[in-house]
This record gives sequence, structure tokens and C-alpha cells, in this order.
Amino acid sequence: MHRQVLRNSKGALRAALIAGIVSVIFAAGELLAMNWLGHSSIVMADMIHSILDALMSFATAFSIYIVTTRRRSSRFPWGLYNAESLASMFIAIVTLFYALETLYTGLTSPTKTPHYVIPLLLVGFAVSYSMYRLEARWAERSMSSSLRSDALHARSDAMLTLSALAGVTIELTSGSLLPQAVVLLLITGYIVRDSLYIFKEAVLSILGAMPSKETVEHLIRIAESSSGLKVHKVMLKRMGSFVSGVIMLEAEPTINLGEAHRISRKVRRAIYRERPDVVNLVVVIKPRENIIKIIRNNHQYRERGQPITSYSYQVIK
Repeated sequence: MHRQVLRNSKGALRAALIAGIVSVIFAAGELLAMNWLGHSSIVMADMIHSILDALMSFATAFSIYIVTTRRRSSRFPWGLYNAESLASMFIAIVTLFYALETLYTGLTSPTKTPHYVIPLLLVGFAVSYSMYRLEARWAERSMSSSLRSDALHARSDAMLTLSALAGVTIELTSGSLLPQAVVLLLITGYIVRDSLYIFKEAVLSILGAMPSKETVEHLIRIAESSSGLKVHKVMLKRMGSFVSGVIMLEAEPTINLGEAHRISRKVRRAIYRERPDVVNLVVVIKPRENIIKIIRNNHQYRERGQPITSYSYQVIK
């Protein structure tokens, strides 16, 4: 990994940890406010949301820690990148349960929103927007996709807090409980959307699904521009916040082993420099003649009804 990116990744790690700690402190403040100043379903839902924000930030910090240390072991030679996905699944399920329980309680047993909720939401907006600025700055410096996602989430939180603030203000001035229900549905809906998204991404990562089309196309462009060769096939998969897999390049039949090795290293360095979220990448250089021969042989096997090897099948698939 490029030294500058690695150095900035440590700052990104601190930013994610700060965001997580601040979210925990704010959630604790909301809990104390409800105990001392009166219960509020809106504050309860927002507290659950703050806890989700903290867990997401800590998961982001964990992913950045992995990429900066690249710790492996004999038992886990490919690293523990999917540990982030396992943790995210647990977080999403627990958060979704408590959010729906809070929504049910708030709609079936509504209570008037206390006045302290307005200054609390103002503080929440300031916290969310400040964390967005902090994480966005370090995400740009470190090129961390997971921190960039967390920063965008913090910005959405700030906008959601403004919407909740408007709803609470209308409720306190009009005396109607309808705005409280609307705000509660808004916050809970936002939590449900985030939880389902986190759960889906975690499942896709554990199953080794292909990354986004934009990511694949970007890696192909880097590989082709740095090698001068044509990409024959890509077999990539998600691993938590990271991407791993194989890129196969098509070379001239006259290429020798030393030249193929040099091109492979050059492509890996170029990809690691521009995409810190790519790990354990394998770059394969295949002479064009060999590829054509493999495809021709596979067609002959199919005509004879003979089985095709897994390697040959991947090439012509």
C-alpha cells in the first residue's frame, strides 16, 4: 500500500473511533435525559439510532484497522476481513428488533413530547454534522470507502434530525400528537432501512458476491492502463468492506516468465495504490495462444460429453 495512504489511514482510524465514541456519549446523554426529565418515544428511537451509528463507526474503525495492519495467521491465511460482516449482521438484527419495539410502544401508548427534546435534537444535529465533516475529510485523504460511507450516513443523520426537530416543534406549538407519530415513523423507517441495508451487504460479503459494477470497471481500467494488456477475465468477491479475487490478463504468446511476473507486480502495485480497499489480489498473465487452446479443448470436451475442469470452465464461462 502506498505510504501516504497508509499514514492517512491511521488518521481515518482515529476519526472513526472518535465518531463512535461521540455517538455513544450522545446516546448515554439521551438515556439520562429520559430518566431525569421524562420519557419520550422520539428520544428513545433516536437513542437506538445513535447506538446504531456508534456500532457502524466502530465497524468502520475495525475495517480500517485490518487494512492498516493486514494481520493474518496460519489458521486464517486470507485474513479476518469477513469478521466485520458477521458483526454487522448481529448489529443489524438487534437494532431492528429494538427499533420496531420502540415504534410499537410509541404508537400504542403515545405521550406528549417534553420540551427538552428541542435542544437535545439541536445538539444531535451539531454532533452529526461535525462527525460528517471530520470523517469526510479523512475519507478523502485515506481513500477509505468504508469511512466515506459512514460520513455520508452521518450527513443523512443530520438532515433526519432537522426533520425530527420540525415535527417536534409543530407538535409542541399545536398540541397535536400526530406530528409525534410522523417523526417516530420517520426515524424508525430510517433505522429499518439502514439495518436492512447493513444486513444485505453483510450476507453478500459472506457469500462472496461480486462487488459493484463501478468497482469492477475501475479495477479493469487500472489493470489495463498499468499493464498495456487486455483483461480477459475478472473473478472478484467482497470481503467485508474490501474486495479480493483474481484478474486474468491476456498477453502475447512470446511473453516469458520474468516479464509476466514483472507485469503482475506492476498491476498489483497500481491497484493497491489507487484502491486501498483491494486486498489479496492475484494477477494472472496468460499467453493468448494458451487461452485459445483451452477454449478449443473445452468445446471438444462438450461435443464428446466429457466433463470440463473447473479451471477451464472459469475461462470460457
